[in-house]
Amino acid sequence: MNSAVAATRKQTNPVTSSASWPGDEAGSSRLFATFGLALFMARFFVPAESAALGDTLWLVVLWLFAGSVWFLAAFRTGERPLHWDRYNAAVWVLVVGHLVAAGSVLATEGHQRAALNMFWEWVGVGLSVSLLRRWMPARLLREQVAGVVCVTCVVLAGLGVWQFAVWMPANRALVEQFQELSGAESLTPQEAARFVELQREIGGVITGGDRVAQEAFLQRLLSSEPIGRFALANTLAGLLAVGVVVLCGGLVDCFESRRSRWRLAALGICLLLVGFCLVLTKSRTAWLASLCGLVTWLCLAYGRRVLSRQMLGRLLAAAGLVGVLAMVGILSGALDRFVISEAFKSLRYRLEYWRGTWGVIAEHPWLGVGPGNFRQHYLKYKLPESSEEILDPHNLFLDAWANGGVIGLGGLVAVVAFFVMVMRRAAVKDAASIASFGATSAERHDAFVSGRRLIWVGVCGLGLVCAYLWGMAAEPVDELLVLLGGWIVVCAVLPRFRVSQAVWCGCGAALLVHLLAAGGLGMPAVSILLLVLLSSGSDAVCTDHGRPAAAHQQGAVSGGSGFVSALLAAIVAGVGLTCLWTGFVPVFSARVFIGAAEHAAGRQRNPERARRDLARAAENDCLDPTPWMFLAQIDHQASQRSSVKTDREFQSAVTAMREAIARDPVSPKRYWVLGQWQFERARETDDRSLLDDALENLRRAAAGYPNHSGIQASLADALAAAGDIEPARSHALRALELDDLNRSLGHYDRLLGDEARARLEAI
Repeated sequence: MNSAVAATRKQTNPVTSSASWPGDEAGSSRLFATFGLALFMARFFVPAESAALGDTLWLVVLWLFAGSVWFLAAFRTGERPLHWDRYNAAVWVLVVGHLVAAGSVLATEGHQRAALNMFWEWVGVGLSVSLLRRWMPARLLREQVAGVVCVTCVVLAGLGVWQFAVWMPANRALVEQFQELSGAESLTPQEAARFVELQREIGGVITGGDRVAQEAFLQRLLSSEPIGRFALANTLAGLLAVGVVVLCGGLVDCFESRRSRWRLAALGICLLLVGFCLVLTKSRTAWLASLCGLVTWLCLAYGRRVLSRQMLGRLLAAAGLVGVLAMVGILSGALDRFVISEAFKSLRYRLEYWRGTWGVIAEHPWLGVGPGNFRQHYLKYKLPESSEEILDPHNLFLDAWANGGVIGLGGLVAVVAFFVMVMRRAAVKDAASIASFGATSAERHDAFVSGRRLIWVGVCGLGLVCAYLWGMAAEPVDELLVLLGGWIVVCAVLPRFRVSQAVWCGCGAALLVHLLAAGGLGMPAVSILLLVLLSSGSDAVCTDHGRPAAAHQQGAVSGGSGFVSALLAAIVAGVGLTCLWTGFVPVFSARVFIGAAEHAAGRQRNPERARRDLARAAENDCLDPTPWMFLAQIDHQASQRSSVKTDREFQSAVTAMREAIARDPVSPKRYWVLGQWQFERARETDDRSLLDDALENLRRAAAGYPNHSGIQASLADALAAAGDIEPARSHALRALELDDLNRSLGHYDRLLGDEARARLEAI
């Protein structure tokens, strides 16, 4: 009887059944899990915002390769290839919605290269979430992903503080030096050489526009928000908000388990570093998100005990720590009164974005506009007073609806609903585990993040990023090598702490709140993190985790699972080869030739070689409008320098621009550029047919972007030249109204020049 009770207890041990791998599959699952975590963390060290450009397709190819190898291994061993539950089904509904929307763009019209790139990225999102949940049991998934996020946040926070203190001031000093040299009456030979060097680096960015536009650019340059390895401070802030919740939970866990003081001090320093970098980002949505995540964690883990005297004292101490961080930010110049006073302005901007997005959804309610194609459609409904030409709706649900249609929205709603429905139930179970915390050393060992495994994850992940950037993209990797050293140090210093399910749910709530007012669902790094975090409120992973069946069941398991595994291995391998052939190879090869063309046209002053390289780029990637756009600009510049007004360069520029438009027919600004070129040439040559073509393109630009003052002004000028006075006056008045509105709102980058205003007023 005692042996039976012991066997029963052994079978129902919550740690060994959910926090560790079964022995028969420990080797293979651990290997695949380590590689999967490495691919997961690599997403945070490449620009997440450039997924539509194809910059991260190599990660998708690696995921597909890993998936095909896993399914082949499962076929040979008879293991179950995937654990399918309702959460996985909801994730794939979200993915399928975006795949269908992307397919509709490929079948009709739109920016097909961006749609195809995002098609593969969403395939990678669904596969990575499913495989991570298969390779690691539920609690182990929570612990390992939390460890990766924790170390990533600490490393990127250190990089962000360095950017704020060193890198950004140095860049501003370069701009100031360039302006000083460009305004000098005479230069010494050393100053002239320095001026040429600066002109190559940054001169093309801050020159070439009108004075007001340059001033607007300089104002943006003076901002001090760190960006980490991302392109936007808001993306870094969303990740740091999750890291703050993880580190706070770890600090409390280490304090309650009476870890050594120096370990507590190391964890506290890391928390201060991440919190300070979060303050530096000036992301109010991330601040609110971290607060909501912390409140969610405390309420789920402690319930009514949150109102106890002891807990209130800790909360007051935490509030004091936040005040200290804010004071440090103010004293360092990172924060000012505008960060708080302009909060309502930021909210007003979000409301303007959402109103414009609703117009896009109303026009494309079922399938959406397709991933990677939002901005082109949004410009048609952008409000006159709106501040930015946004790439996404800055709202989680509107993003899913606008880009993935009703199928994508339904999948996202289901994912969030599963998370919310069982979050409290999971937290009740977790509270019971907290009450009996530290029962045995074996349980504690299984429930903690393994620092050695995290070191291998970091070496593998950052090693892959370095190999790609250095070997394929020919970019320097010095910064990444430093970050790898920092990763190893952080893994060695940080104590091993328990990540309760309440903390995990707080992380999911934090990222959800952040994405309700910030963009990010279209970034695979953000969407994968969100879906993995929300999986804490799902059915979790099945209990057997591929454990071999009993002898009388072995044949059924091997037969059914073996066939499914073989089929999945073949499908995923085929998808991987298709992604490689239609995505990574054309994008990479075209980018190589475009880079060579930019070098030839810029530093070598060799337009003929640039044309040849751009032609090769267009040949390698027939869907990308970028090489055609560059080719059109080179030919147009050559036509402007020519003394013959009907030269072949202008016709070549028009042909190349039309090719670019054919690959992105919804973008209004391409029509505007072509219409401006044709109108200028029509005035010089008195060619009526060319003027008619200019009017057609400018009308299409105005229809696609009705609230752009420059487009309205160009159309008014062309109509006046054609003799259509009344329509010209109407568009001139509209252009002046929009320009007055931009001046009153401080949108300096969209103001009309004094000469243009005088010409419009004369109409």
